[in-house]
Amino acid sequence: MIAQRPYRDLADLQAMHAVLSAGAAARTNAFYVHPGDLSWWLFYTTDEAPLCDRIWIWEDEGEVIGWTLFSVDEGFVDLFVKPDWLEHEAYAEMHARSVADMERRVRAAGGKRVAVMWIDEADRARQALLLAQGFAPAAGDRFVCMEQSLVEPLGQEPWPDGCTLREVFSEVELEARARPQAAAFKTRLPWEQYLKRYRGLMQSPVYAGAHDTGLMLADGTFAAVTIWWVDPINQIGHFEPVATHPDFHRRGYGRALLYACLQRMQQLGLRKATVCAAAENEGNIAFYKSCGFDTEAHLVSYEKQLEAGPA
Repeated sequence: MIAQRPYRDLADLQAMHAVLSAGAAARTNAFYVHPGDLSWWLFYTTDEAPLCDRIWIWEDEGEVIGWTLFSVDEGFVDLFVKPDWLEHEAYAEMHARSVADMERRVRAAGGKRVAVMWIDEADRARQALLLAQGFAPAAGDRFVCMEQSLVEPLGQEPWPDGCTLREVFSEVELEARARPQAAAFKTRLPWEQYLKRYRGLMQSPVYAGAHDTGLMLADGTFAAVTIWWVDPINQIGHFEPVATHPDFHRRGYGRALLYACLQRMQQLGLRKATVCAAAENEGNIAFYKSCGFDTEAHLVSYEKQLEAGPA
């Protein structure tokens, strides 16, 4: 019997990662985010609600078969299930229940929209389900998923003079590490709040598996930073996020950093690297292509406008 329950502990997080890895291995039209994306969403956040309030775990006779994440501030609800459950008759009900609860949460917060992201344009079954449940294609929130093989040797990329590759950071380096990322993504958070969010990631249980990497100039400034994550089941490395400080654009720092990370992925035996970029950001897409990535999937989102009603 299928049942949902609140998130409990790190064993649940491992089960959630396993759902994503199983989905990627199945190679269906359904898109599954990388497990590193999930770690990033959960622990690099300003949402102070406990995970048990934000996540449902779906079980069938005690086995974890999927999960729902409620991101009320952004209005997004994410449901991922093991690939063999996508065509199960219960999937539509799991989706409907997740959306209904998200609508309640969004209304209570004064919101007017519920949205679903990470849908492959080729996934007609998911799109038909969303249309049947009152959703419509959203104009924004479109992404491209890009990838490159790591099976063959990578080309050589010159390393900038005087620069150092740094991996994993301490509290002492927190501000220096955070500055290029904050500037690149034009954060609107007050600086101390931004640092608190990044500190939360560094102190989280997933940081040990996050390959937090930066390109440091001779004066100690970080010109470019990234985190890459590993799906050991599928041997896939994933970049999230990637940031070059605007003051250092077009100097080859971001490219050098990505190549260094790709080489590290190869050394670990990974077979593929992936990254996602906003579809309208032609500059970022061109940058990743220059680093050897090709577009693998076009991702769309769907939204549902909420009518006035009880919270």
